[in-house]
Amino acid sequence: MSILFIISLVALPYLFYKSKVQYQSYQFNGRVDSVLYNVKGEPTVKIGDKKYHLPVHYWTINRQIQVGDSLVKEKNSITIRIVKKDGTVIIKD
Repeated sequence: MSILFIISLVALPYLFYKSKVQYQSYQFNGRVDSVLYNVKGEPTVKIGDKKYHLPVHYWTINRQIQVGDSLVKEKNSITIRIVKKDGTVIIKD
């Protein structure tokens, strides 16, 4: 039992760090062609020919992304700019 606990103490922070690095490496700037929300409200957006999953533990999107909006995210940043069709800019970080 204690070995499992020790493994968890090492593995969980590593997995969290690895996923954070993955999501920070996302870079996109374009119009949303499709968006699907899962049961937790996490969107998966398609911009061009690529899909991006945006988990709620990094960004609180609250179903604000719609088809036709533009999304901008720079590599190694956690900030996402949502530019709505009417020109309104929503910043998530």
